[in-house]
Amino acid sequence: CMHCMTVSLAQGGEGLGAMWGEEKARELLADAGFDSVQVHLLEHDPFNAYFVVRP
Repeated sequence: CMHCMTVSLAQGGEGLGAMWGEEKARELLADAGFDSVQVHLLEHDPFNAYFVVRP
Protein backbone atom coordinates (compact mmCIF):
# COMPACT_ATOMS: atom_id res chain seq x y z
CA CYS A 1 0.00 0.00 0.00
CA MET A 2 1.67 3.21 -1.13
CA HIS A 3 -0.42 5.29 1.28
CA CYS A 4 0.88 3.49 4.38
CA MET A 5 4.55 4.12 3.61
CA THR A 6 4.01 7.77 2.74
CA VAL A 7 2.02 8.42 5.90
CA SER A 8 4.50 6.52 8.08
CA LEU A 9 7.34 8.73 6.81
CA ALA A 10 5.46 11.95 7.57
CA GLN A 11 6.66 14.19 10.38
CA GLY A 12 9.86 12.22 10.97
CA GLY A 13 8.21 8.79 11.21
CA GLU A 14 10.18 5.55 10.95
CA GLY A 15 8.72 4.51 7.61
CA LEU A 16 7.41 1.19 8.86
CA GLY A 17 4.48 1.02 6.46
CA ALA A 18 1.87 -1.69 6.83
CA MET A 19 4.22 -4.67 7.21
CA TRP A 20 6.16 -3.97 10.39
CA GLY A 21 5.43 -7.35 11.97
CA GLU A 22 4.61 -8.70 15.41
CA GLU A 23 8.17 -8.49 16.79
CA LYS A 24 8.53 -4.79 15.96
CA ALA A 25 5.01 -4.08 17.20
CA ARG A 26 5.77 -5.71 20.56
CA GLU A 27 9.03 -3.75 20.83
CA LEU A 28 7.38 -0.41 20.14
CA LEU A 29 4.43 -1.17 22.42
CA ALA A 30 6.80 -2.10 25.26
CA ASP A 31 8.74 1.13 24.68
CA ALA A 32 5.44 3.02 24.97
CA GLY A 33 4.69 1.39 28.34
CA PHE A 34 2.29 -1.36 27.32
CA ASP A 35 3.06 -4.50 29.32
CA SER A 36 0.12 -6.67 28.31
CA VAL A 37 0.08 -7.57 24.62
CA GLN A 38 -2.05 -10.36 23.20
CA VAL A 39 -1.99 -11.21 19.51
CA HIS A 40 -4.93 -13.00 17.96
CA LEU A 41 -5.03 -14.63 14.55
CA LEU A 42 -8.55 -15.14 13.26
CA GLU A 43 -9.43 -18.09 11.07
CA HIS A 44 -11.61 -15.99 8.75
CA ASP A 45 -8.88 -13.34 8.30
CA PRO A 46 -5.52 -14.93 7.43
CA PHE A 47 -3.93 -11.59 6.50
CA ASN A 48 -4.11 -9.62 9.74
CA ALA A 49 -3.04 -10.01 13.36
CA TYR A 50 -5.27 -8.42 15.97
CA PHE A 51 -3.54 -6.86 18.96
CA VAL A 52 -5.20 -6.44 22.35
CA VAL A 53 -2.97 -4.07 24.31
CA ARG A 54 -3.22 -2.84 27.88
CA PRO A 55 -0.88 -0.73 30.01
